Amino acid sequence: MSKSKELPPTRRSSLMQRFALLGISVSTALLFKGDNNLNNAFAGDLSSGHALVGAPALPFVSNEGEQNSNKLREKIADEFGIEIQTLDEVSTAATAARIFNGLEGLLFSYQDWNEQNLNLLEHTLENLPEKFYQPDENGEKVHIILGPLTHCGSSIKNFMPFYPREIMLSSLYFRPEIPLSATWVLAHEFGHLVTTDSCRQTDSPYLDKIEEILGGNFDQIKQDLSGEIQTQAEQSDLSIEESGFVLPIDSIKTPVQEAIVRLTRLKYGLSNQEEFIAVIAESYFLGKNYFQRMYAPFFPQDVVDNLYEFARYNIFDGTEYPDYPYYSCQA
Repeated sequence: MSKSKELPPTRRSSLMQRFALLGISVSTALLFKGDNNLNNAFAGDLSSGHALVGAPALPFVSNEGEQNSNKLREKIADEFGIEIQTLDEVSTAATAARIFNGLEGLLFSYQDWNEQNLNLLEHTLENLPEKFYQPDENGEKVHIILGPLTHCGSSIKNFMPFYPREIMLSSLYFRPEIPLSATWVLAHEFGHLVTTDSCRQTDSPYLDKIEEILGGNFDQIKQDLSGEIQTQAEQSDLSIEESGFVLPIDSIKTPVQEAIVRLTRLKYGLSNQEEFIAVIAESYFLGKNYFQRMYAPFFPQDVVDNLYEFARYNIFDGTEYPDYPYYSCQA
């Protein structure tokens, strides 16, 4: 029987304290600047295509507000059987690491999610299958790191400990005004976590399954499909973001905006099989009609149906979702 989900409806740290750490941070960061793993970890999120928009100024949070946030963080961790830590808590070089995220990363304390951010995180987890966050067969819990970026996998070499099942999340994606986008981002990251063992497994059976469904070698399909996407974009006079960045899903108001999102995300999914699966997961979360609009223009209907069923049973454990609030016109 099909299961379904109904969607539920930072403190600015002392600037002087941040600048006091700047001298040490710069020298430390430059020391690691040549580390490809580090650069990829931080630059990689910039190409991950998540719905990042201009962030508002982070409000000051009192000590009482910080204590309330910490209690809420503990409550969420206990409720879902996960670990939630901040980048500063797990890394002695967190400030140096933020060098690679630019000036904003130095001035703002990303570890201090406020109560609104955390409440939204709690609601997003409630809307995802228990399979996503339950401990694995070895008892290994999911580690959510509250940091400056959003990505899957512990790949920040020399800056933080290794956690086998880790997702880093930025509060910028968990703002009350974009609740749908917050769950969409988590669906993407957990799509990685569920199918490629925290983004580290290169021989996952799910990768072979995707090629089986597509009916060919992924690299060849990527080459053919990239051309088709570009042709459709040019014919429709649409601009695809090469980085993968898109509007927050909550902000889509017109068929043209949605078409840009779909083409941008589909092209980003062609980066590799792992991202193709994660984009399938994020698209599945937006409902069956959106999924059809996403894939039907490029694949035979039987392939589209099989991709949907792959997401339904292999990633989302049978859970299905209603179509996201859609404008009253056709894309």
